This record gives sequence, structure tokens and C-alpha cells, in this order.
Amino acid sequence: MKNMKTGTAMWLCLLLAFLVGTSAKAESITSPDGQLKLDFSVNAQGEPVYELSYKGKEVIKPSGLGLELKNDPGLMNGFTLADTRTSTFDETWEPVWGEVKSIRNYYNEMAVTLNQKAQERSIIIRFRLYNDGLGFRYEFPLQKNLNYFVK
Repeated sequence: MKNMKTGTAMWLCLLLAFLVGTSAKAESITSPDGQLKLDFSVNAQGEPVYELSYKGKEVIKPSGLGLELKNDPGLMNGFTLADTRTSTFDETWEPVWGEVKSIRNYYNEMAVTLNQKAQERSIIIRFRLYNDGLGFRYEFPLQKNLNYFVK
């Protein structure tokens, strides 16, 4: 009887670990040299969140992403993570003038596609992690419910 209870408890723990692991919706990338690490997730309210660490130490605490829109619920929450794609880019180019002869453009990239079901919209947040910094941008695929922006 004791072994049966232990076995059942073990299966429940494994199932719980699986469910928690799959519902977190977290993604990560590191800089080419591995010193910077970006973590991205969608929290329980559907808000996109990122954080950045350098050599294992927190540099940017968990920070929300999104855009407020005039006369609209906005692009702040209600998202689900639909897709994640990663890539690496490495090129060296020569500027026409300047202090250096060549410039290396080397980064790891993660593009996350988010769906906002209630508004029937999607956005892509593209992160680029260099050895010395982070950049990100919002991309808006052509779609019916997100046509133009007013400043």
C-alpha cells in the first residue's frame, strides 16, 4: 500500500512539474559571448515581460512591454505566445569615414510572435542581443484590426 501511494504521489509531482513548465511560456537567448542573457515571458495577465542579466547578475529587472493606443484597449496585455524564432547574424563592414577601419555587426536574435485574441491582433517583438547591449523593436504584420497609428 505504501509503494502505491508513493508511486501515485510521484506521478502527480511529475504531472504538476510538466504543467507548470509548459504554462510559463518563457524563452531565452544569450549574447554571442554568453555574458548577457535575455529572458522573455508572457505573464498570467498576458503581458509581455523581459529581463536582462550580465554574468548572472540582474541588469534589467522584469519589465513590461507594450503600447498604449488612443481610443483602443492597446497592445499591453491579453497576449499569448504564438511563435519564437531565433537566429544569429555576423558581418563585418567598412565605413566610408570614421575612427575605425571595420565594424563587426554580430548578434543573436529572437523574434516572438504574440497573439491578442480579444482584439484579433498580433505583433512581433524582435530582440537583438549583442556582446555589449540589447535592442528590441515592435513589428506590426499587415492585419485587419491594426491599420495605422496616430502620434
